[in-house]
Amino acid sequence: TGAASVQAPFLVAFRERGGVDGALGLPTAEAERFQGGSMQSFQGGVLYRSDGDGEIRATTAGDLQNRYEELGGAEGELGLPTGEKVDVAGGRYQAFAGGVLLWHEGAGVFRLDAENFALWAKDPARFGWPTKDSWSDERGAHQDWEKSQTVLRAGRLLTVPQTPVDGSTAVLLCDSQCGGDSWIEQGARGAGFTNIVKLGYGGSGYLAPISGLGAGFTESVSRNLLALPEGDPGLVIITLGGNDAAQRRSATEIVVAEDQLIELLRQSYPNAAIVVDG
Repeated sequence: TGAASVQAPFLVAFRERGGVDGALGLPTAEAERFQGGSMQSFQGGVLYRSDGDGEIRATTAGDLQNRYEELGGAEGELGLPTGEKVDVAGGRYQAFAGGVLLWHEGAGVFRLDAENFALWAKDPARFGWPTKDSWSDERGAHQDWEKSQTVLRAGRLLTVPQTPVDGSTAVLLCDSQCGGDSWIEQGARGAGFTNIVKLGYGGSGYLAPISGLGAGFTESVSRNLLALPEGDPGLVIITLGGNDAAQRRSATEIVVAEDQLIELLRQSYPNAAIVVDG
């Protein structure tokens, strides 16, 4: 490798990682400056120091570091690392100022924005592994997963349905009242809505929990536990409240939760008519 010195501020970080006997191995070049920080390369990785907080973090040889360098390294779109490589079941990830690189064996490395990664980290089984890099447009931050396609818009998680949600679509949020060919669905079709998207969960309510989520519709939508379909529907029908009343929740509680859910729906669907029945 030739002769290269390891000096402050990298010397302590190098020793903490085992020095020449650690994952980094021997230095392959002297430290160098770039806008916003400095770096030093080793056989097994790179140490980066941020001028902002003075912290030193490493990338280590492998798929994550290779993709990071392909994207321009510290001077590219990801910027400096904000953490080091973390192993998870089936893969690993590393966080950077501009997003996260997530690797899954056999699938490769994908770049996620911080918000999409945070959702995945809470419940990886819900989404599966990413199949594309995150990308953004006027609709929001898009992410393709093994199990779904999602869009994050103003902090709200929406799922991309196979059939576009447009003015001919009625979205139904309901309990067991919309099971099967229900009177609610028949009413929507009778009113001219040919595409019906049904989010129906028996026993649920504004407050009564949806099975498997542990929260009612209002909290589930607010916390992105339940993803609404992305698009611009003509109509949203809410048929909830019966199970809340059966659980003896107070009318005041129910109305507050109802108002909150309607406001969340207006944020996601500003052009839709909202009908509350039941």
